[in-house]
Amino acid sequence: MMNKQNILIGIIGILLLLNIGLVSALFMGKRAGNHPQPRNDQHANKIIKERFDFTDEQMATFLASKNKHRTSMEEIKPALNAMSSTYYMQSTSSMQKDSLLSEINLLTNNIYEANHLHFQEIKAICQPNQMAELDQFIKHLIGPKRPKPPRSKQRKE
Repeated sequence: MMNKQNILIGIIGILLLLNIGLVSALFMGKRAGNHPQPRNDQHANKIIKERFDFTDEQMATFLASKNKHRTSMEEIKPALNAMSSTYYMQSTSSMQKDSLLSEINLLTNNIYEANHLHFQEIKAICQPNQMAELDQFIKHLIGPKRPKPPRSKQRKE
């Protein structure tokens, strides 16, 4: 027969193993959540081709425009993020904040212009019967966004 001390040691051992497992799961879950989802351009391109019923030639032109647009965004967004971070995180003078805000406005304007050019290039390759679908798609892209579902209730640090 087991005495009370052996039972207590067994319970403590089980609780210790459960705690180690729980802490490991929390850290592994947090680490996995920090990785962005990989882009699935082939799937997105397939959807675009089917949705707009693009010919192979139209699709090639679309992909060229998409790549040009992505390059523009890759040049603008890091600069915008850096300016925004400086604006919000550093204690700077009012004049410096005004200058940063002007730069942020200029970069935001560049994003709008690049998006507009991209949409115009897509419109230029569409046939008249494809325009209604494109207009609907653009309205969806620029329209109000639904809130994202809340993430699992993990402890914030």
